[in-house]
Amino acid sequence: EAVVVTLTASGEKIERIGSSLGGALEPHRGVPGDGSRQRALDKDLDDYYDRVVERVRGAEALLIVGPGEAPREFAKRVAHGAPGLRVLGVESADRVTDPQLAGLIRGRFLALRGG
Repeated sequence: EAVVVTLTASGEKIERIGSSLGGALEPHRGVPGDGSRQRALDKDLDDYYDRVVERVRGAEALLIVGPGEAPREFAKRVAHGAPGLRVLGVESADRVTDPQLAGLIRGRFLALRGG
């Protein structure tokens, strides 16, 4: 699930973009690889990243935060799908609450604007 935080003068707007992938991206150790299954998962992930990129395309800048490799993978997708979009940072973090995420983003944007 992607959480898009849009900062406003009066606070923030939080929007969730769901994914049908669930835990499907977790590695399955000890299970022989199924190329067709992996290709289907890759296509689903590509489609999902495309939807999120489309949603944030008009943003002033992005701070990408998430678990594991996902933030770096998404940053590559942004660079390809929205090359003019400014990425302030890419951070790995597990289990961040909405208020924590909003605070982190607000802090980065205030620093960006010299505030």
